[in-house]
Amino acid sequence: MFLRSLFKPTLLLITISLYSCGATGTQKAKHIESENLDRIVCDVNGKPVFTYAIYRFRESISNQPNVAENWVKLGGAYYAGECYKAASESFKNANVLTNYTNPDYLAYLADSIAMENSRVLAGQPEVLLKQALAIDPSHVKTLLMLGASEYEKHNYREAIKHWEHLLTVLPSDEVRVKEQIEQNISEANCQRADSASAINECRVAVDQGNAEAQ
Repeated sequence: MFLRSLFKPTLLLITISLYSCGATGTQKAKHIESENLDRIVCDVNGKPVFTYAIYRFRESISNQPNVAENWVKLGGAYYAGECYKAASESFKNANVLTNYTNPDYLAYLADSIAMENSRVLAGQPEVLLKQALAIDPSHVKTLLMLGASEYEKHNYREAIKHWEHLLTVLPSDEVRVKEQIEQNISEANCQRADSASAINECRVAVDQGNAEAQ
C-alpha cells in the first residue's frame, strides 16, 4: 500500500492512498448481479463522470461481476474523481464478495463513506475499521484512520496508541510520513494537557520543533 498524504489533527484530513493495484479479491459464495452496475453512477452538476478508467473497469465488471478486485478498481476510479457515493457502492460490492474479510477493502469502504459525510469517521466507518483491525492489527491505513477517529472524539490516549503502533509498521523509507505521524502524536499529547494555557505552550513548542527540523 502506497502512502499519498496524511492529515494534521487540527484539520482532520484523513487520506492515505486509496488502493494498491496489487490487491486481489477472492471469489466467495456471495454473488453480485451485473445489473448492480447500472445504479452506480456519479453526476457532478448534472453531468455524468465517465473517465476512461471508469469505462474500462465497468467493462471488466460487466464480464466478471463476481471478481472483487474489479469492484475495488472501479471504486478507486470513482474515489479519485471525488465520486464518493459511487465509490462506496463499488467498495461495498467488493466486501460482499469477500464476506467482509479483506482489511484493505474494509478500509477503502470506511474511507469513502467518511468522505461522503464530510470526513466524519464516527459511525459505520469506525465499525468497519475496527473490523479491519481485528483481521490485521498492523494494517497501515486502518491504524491511521482509527487514530483520527479517536482524535475526533477527544480520546487522545487511544489516538496516540494507534499512531505509535503505526510508526512501528511503516516502511523504513517513509521518512516524511513518520515525521507527520510523530507531529500528530505530539499534538495529541498537547491536547491531553490540563489547561488551555498548557495546550498553547505545548503547541508553540511543537511548532518551534517542526520549524527547526525543516
